[in-house]
Amino acid sequence: MGYYMNSDDRQNARSNIQLVNFEENSSVSNNTTNRVSTYILIGMGVLLLVIIIVLVIVVTSRNNKNAEPIPSECTCEIGGAVLAQTQEHKLSLILDWENSICEEPVCLHHTKEFMQPSAIDRDEKDCPDFPKLNASCYQCKDKCLSFDDLKLKKGEKLHCSERVTVDCCLISAIGKLNNYCGDNGQYECFKEDVHEKNNVTIYDPICKCKDGFKGGRCETENKFNSKCKCYNGMLRLKDEDKLKECGNTIESSVNVCSTSITHDNGAFKCVCNTTDSSSDN
Repeated sequence: MGYYMNSDDRQNARSNIQLVNFEENSSVSNNTTNRVSTYILIGMGVLLLVIIIVLVIVVTSRNNKNAEPIPSECTCEIGGAVLAQTQEHKLSLILDWENSICEEPVCLHHTKEFMQPSAIDRDEKDCPDFPKLNASCYQCKDKCLSFDDLKLKKGEKLHCSERVTVDCCLISAIGKLNNYCGDNGQYECFKEDVHEKNNVTIYDPICKCKDGFKGGRCETENKFNSKCKCYNGMLRLKDEDKLKECGNTIESSVNVCSTSITHDNGAFKCVCNTTDSSSDN
């Protein structure tokens, strides 16, 4: 026997089908709405970020246009130092050592010893060899003339196996063999003007002393101490590249030179004033 649906049952069935369809449509619509909202929020965030970046670029550009150009080197004094700024925006301290006060621990007082250069800066005269000469005398026929004998005969012509003039070169040669100038000089002959300057005849050799020695036979030390101001090695000194480096000797025309020392506090750069000195003698 078959089931018969009356009009009320059919109406209820249609209502249920419509309800299910409505719920399905509502679910699809809600999902679509949520995705659209998410995309809108992302788009607004990206747009806001772009606006911020553009504003930053515009403001920076305006500031750069209004800013004064940085010179190649601008300086301002800070006490004894000078603050220097370059185009690379690097800062370095340049110390004005001429006007600064030397105070520890940034600066140390130091004394450097210099040797005075040789008083004679000319090349010696070329002299010949003397084969008949030994450490004690010059053999002339049956006589052996000593260093003192030759000095008494300077300028004379000797009639030995061959004629020879007792000149500066001969006296110099025997004087060297007798170590006349000691270990600190050489017994040499020079051009006439050098002999005149040293108040000796052209027949008398002159002791050319090593740096740091003086005297007729180079017997006296010739040194002096110079006062130096030494600054922390991290600092750059004013005109540092133009300062002459201090050696063991210093030319009389150089008043200031630079050197380096190592101290308990590290490396130091020194500026030595050679005019502010004291002699050891």
